[in-house]
Amino acid sequence: MDIQQLMQDLEAWSLHLGFIALWGLLGAIACLLAVRCVLLTRLAARGQALQFEMPTAKTLQRMAVGFLVVAGLAAFFLQKPDRSFLLYYGARALERQKYADAVYAYETLLTSGLTRTDVYNNLAIAYFRLERYQDAVTMFGKLHEINPGVSIQSYLYCARSFEKLGRPDLAIAYVNKGLTRKWPADQEARLRQYVEGVPPTPQSAPK
Repeated sequence: MDIQQLMQDLEAWSLHLGFIALWGLLGAIACLLAVRCVLLTRLAARGQALQFEMPTAKTLQRMAVGFLVVAGLAAFFLQKPDRSFLLYYGARALERQKYADAVYAYETLLTSGLTRTDVYNNLAIAYFRLERYQDAVTMFGKLHEINPGVSIQSYLYCARSFEKLGRPDLAIAYVNKGLTRKWPADQEARLRQYVEGVPPTPQSAPK
């Protein structure tokens, strides 16, 4: 199933159920008021007093306000994206090379306020695979602001993005920026190979 359609369906159903619950409560309050009025009318006609306490109009009003607050909070949380699901779906989408779905999942996560390194990294890779190189550069930049030492692969991906944008000078500068970090010897060697014009090892090089 398409992730965008799935999330839209979930949001639509959450709103639909919220409205059903709201109208249900309003109907219940109206029924209580109607029953109270009928009882009072009949007892008054018989000259009798009401022997049991019914909710007053003020109490019902407080109940309605309380429900509206609860319904609003419920609607808010129902419409918030399920982060665990989106993280799982985004990772699976990347594995299956469904990069547009991965972008949707990770963009939604960022919009919801989740700023994790794996979200920035995976979104940047998905942008790269979709040939959205400027967006990839932006995301890798944010990733390295959060965690400059996340991985050498992220620096190589960003450098390749700069190359695709026709800026090999920025590609070299970005890898040199990565070299200012402390890396294991084999990983540092791969970055230096890129700067020296030697392609990184094929099995793990971004394409």
